[in-house]
Amino acid sequence: MNVTRLSGLLASLPIIFSFSVASAQESSPAPSFDVVSIRQVSSSAQRSSDQPDMEVRANGWRLNDESLFAAILNTYTPSVGNAAFYTVKQIQGVPNWAMDDLYVIDARIGESDLDRWQNPATRADLLHSMMRSMLADRCKLAVHRELKEVPIYSLTLTKDGPQFTESVPGAKHPTGGPIPGGGEFIPSDGQGVMHFYGASLSAVAGVLSNMMGRPVQDATGLTGKYDISLKMASLDSPAGSSGLSVSEVAKDLGLKLVPTKGQVEILVIDHIEKPSEN
Repeated sequence: MNVTRLSGLLASLPIIFSFSVASAQESSPAPSFDVVSIRQVSSSAQRSSDQPDMEVRANGWRLNDESLFAAILNTYTPSVGNAAFYTVKQIQGVPNWAMDDLYVIDARIGESDLDRWQNPATRADLLHSMMRSMLADRCKLAVHRELKEVPIYSLTLTKDGPQFTESVPGAKHPTGGPIPGGGEFIPSDGQGVMHFYGASLSAVAGVLSNMMGRPVQDATGLTGKYDISLKMASLDSPAGSSGLSVSEVAKDLGLKLVPTKGQVEILVIDHIEKPSEN
């Protein structure tokens, strides 16, 4: 999976420490899909988008021409944030085939689970539980999480900051994609500018994490929701290098990125096999 494809996957996707997921399962049987079909497709198939193709249906869930990595990431959201904020280095032990081989997965809900599935308030938890069961059954997947001290960037205020406005509740703005913690995000407006509307600084830091190649943690102390625009044309340094071009953009907003070390959650793949046959 190329870097652009992986970054697109991480940025679009809507998991206590160092313990096996299996040990956290309740004594009662975990929810599971009624029927699951997994079919591998050509890894060289041309895709029209870098965004993951996943669909929640009235009676099930579908993954279309995607890697198992996408399914894993969508299933095991981190306990300290959201999968969209994971950088590549925060996911360890993924074999190449799990990132490169593409699959179509069709999963159907049994009659006894339909009410919970069709209720938006309970669907997300049910989906994650069923996907965990599916991955454990068909791929023998086992994972755990760890906290590790790793190089990060700390997002702080400059002496002049902040140079952006707090969001006005109910204000109209262009429709973007939802981001963790609320608000919307437009990756590009066609002029090299990405926009955040009604977003927290922790959400902005999360998006920057994928651009910088290492986690960015919010240390501004600001707790509101903000409208922020970043000029992507200035983000021309290689991800994870010095970060100077990103820092220059942030400085215009009264923000700065300070290299340091911090505790970061790591998702570790302990075991995974290619999916069993239908």
